[in-house]
Order: sequence, then structure tokens, then C-alpha cells
Amino acid sequence: MQRHSGEEIIKLFTELAPYINDIVVEDVGISVIKDGVYTAYVPGKSFDLGLKAGEPMKGQVSEQCIKTG
Repeated sequence: MQRHSGEEIIKLFTELAPYINDIVVEDVGISVIKDGVYTAYVPGKSFDLGLKAGEPMKGQVSEQCIKTG
């Protein structure tokens, strides 16, 4: 099995994010964050948080989720 660095895994998730809703049954939104910045955001089928790749995470709901678990 090939081992990937954390940096490579973030890049892979960023590339895969647009396809995740096509392969999971549940309605999910996908956020990928690196160094406090969204590298990818894909809204759920029934909800959209209005986020965009390149935006800072600060002040967003994701920041609260990461801080509180």
C-alpha cells in the first residue's frame, strides 16, 4: 500500500470533494480546510452554507466545529 503525506491527502480530498455526494447515500456537505482556508467546499443536496474555496475559515461554522469537536 502506498503511503501518502498529510499534504498529499489534503490535496486528494480537495480533488475528490466534488464527487463524494455522488457516491454516498446521505445528504452531506463537504469542506476541506488547510491552514485555516477552505481548499474545497461542496454543498449538500438540500443545504448550502455559502462557502467558497479560498475563503478563510475564521468566523465560519467550521471553525466552531473544529474547536469544539
